[in-house]
Amino acid sequence: MSITKNNGKTAQRVKIFILISCVDGKIDSAFEKISKINSVSQIQKTDGAYDLIITLEADSNEELKRTLMHEIRSIDDVKYTLTLRSSLDDEVLG
Repeated sequence: MSITKNNGKTAQRVKIFILISCVDGKIDSAFEKISKINSVSQIQKTDGAYDLIITLEADSNEELKRTLMHEIRSIDDVKYTLTLRSSLDDEVLG
């Protein structure tokens, strides 16, 4: 299952990809909670070492960092995350 959101914005936005490992039996719960976060533009369930992959989009790296640290990693169903950024981005997310 996957969800793609169209936030209707056309301005250049910063994008990162997050691989998420969930607590056993909590993938659906994590999926539901994460899909409600405004900066999440796409979410997909996966097989393998990670349970979900999401795309975060925002106006700044700082906004992405806040979303990751305070909204995604604070979800009890999320065990750990791995952040990937596009090699085309000019700035590195700290």
